[in-house]
Amino acid sequence: MEISAVAPTFLPTADGPICVMLTVFILISGAVWITASTSSSTSLEPATPTELKPAIFSGALYALVLLVAVGAGADLKYFPAGI
Repeated sequence: MEISAVAPTFLPTADGPICVMLTVFILISGAVWITASTSSSTSLEPATPTELKPAIFSGALYALVLLVAVGAGADLKYFPAGI
């Protein structure tokens, strides 16, 4: 849909790969859905959302993204073409 709005001349070229990706996605999703089984005897315990390890990981990932963004904007020294 987006390709036809932005680059209509590219749509015939992209049609095949997009259809193949969609078919593979549908087949994999169907296989996972069929093979996945949840038994009613298993109780699901919710995890505590305030655990320290995921919070530290998220903070470190955010800091890394900020550093890359600053590096990209610093006189375009590290990323000459920009991001």
